[in-house]
Amino acid sequence: GLVIKKGMRVDFPIYTSHHNPEFFPEPETFNPDRFLPEKREDHQALDLSTFWWGPRFCIGQRFALIEMKLAVAKLLTSYQINTSPKTKLEFDKGSPFLLSYPELVLRMEK
Repeated sequence: GLVIKKGMRVDFPIYTSHHNPEFFPEPETFNPDRFLPEKREDHQALDLSTFWWGPRFCIGQRFALIEMKLAVAKLLTSYQINTSPKTKLEFDKGSPFLLSYPELVLRMEK
């Protein structure tokens, strides 16, 4: 029955959710094993929201993105990218991405 109007600020109490025994049994106990992949299904998707969404999604996410952009820029300045005889540009129908192909074979030449 709560109505949130457009433009209204909504804050999520991270500390409260991280210390809620419903989400984390024994919340005051340091237990990194609770986040092992085999135990992950015991938690909801945003239980540990500090690192899984929002501005703190991943401490190295932005740095990794910059590194990938630099690597692609270096490749583009050092190589010429061409199609190969195996290249088939058949759209992946129903994909949410504008240009998505099931396979894209390219040839890189210096």
